[in-house]
Amino acid sequence: MDTCLKLHVFDTAANAVGSSRKWKHWKRTFVSYTARLANISVADKLAILVNLVDTSVYAYISECTTYADAIGKLDEAYIKRVNEVYARYQLSTCRQSIVESLEEYLQKLKVLSTDCNFRDGTAAQQQEAAIRDAFIADMHSSCIRQRLLEGND
Repeated sequence: MDTCLKLHVFDTAANAVGSSRKWKHWKRTFVSYTARLANISVADKLAILVNLVDTSVYAYISECTTYADAIGKLDEAYIKRVNEVYARYQLSTCRQSIVESLEEYLQKLKVLSTDCNFRDGTAAQQQEAAIRDAFIADMHSSCIRQRLLEGND
């Protein structure tokens, strides 16, 4: 097996900052790792998964009897529903810092845009979303802005 496919124990708390991204990355690495193993059964995948999570993470899957159920429980614990309105607000109000290069700023914008749930739509739908985003970003009342950002619609 390739030595570059090395797994580390997953020990991130579900409520930690960036836990969703860390889980998605670790899960993808785990899937790649198990795909490279010859003749691995689903039961073996569950055993390897249990072996490669910390005891605090194991608490989520301790009752699971199948690999699919365990992955589902971990996805449920780590992948949070994204507040699209807040994500678009963060994107629209993001500014380049003085020490940030153009490439770094562009990369930061691309990362922020991943949570915005952009999808195909009519011009009217895109116009409505753009007006909403501008309205929230540029209003003077921070109290009203905060209340608007708490909702998803």
